[in-house]
Amino acid sequence: MSVGIEDALVALLGDSTTVSALVEDRIYPIEMPPNTPMPTLVYQQISGPRVHSHSGFSSLAYPLFQISCWGDDYTEAKNLADAVMAALDGYVGTKAGVEIYALIVNGSRDMGEPEEDTYRVIVEVEAWHKVVSA
Repeated sequence: MSVGIEDALVALLGDSTTVSALVEDRIYPIEMPPNTPMPTLVYQQISGPRVHSHSGFSSLAYPLFQISCWGDDYTEAKNLADAVMAALDGYVGTKAGVEIYALIVNGSRDMGEPEEDTYRVIVEVEAWHKVVSA
């Protein structure tokens, strides 16, 4: 697998002492494994726009990520979402070999999962970055 913006997001979340204290290493792509302890994070890219000019692809992309902050109760999910937003919003720099021009938290929304007796707060993050070529 190539190094990408996903690796950078996971590294930034892992570097946050607040996020790490809550989830340890429970940060998963797409879906969490069965019987995963709470709280936990699940991330997925939900769109992947790229910037083009008359010359072609500019190597700039700004995909939108959905980070699901899961908890056993609403407060736990909400606290995790607050920690995720604090760790990512406004970040500019290089992480995991990816040059990041801006991480922008577009907002969050609350979701209940009554069948599973868990709560989820979804954080949407726009990740402006230079695409790393393979």
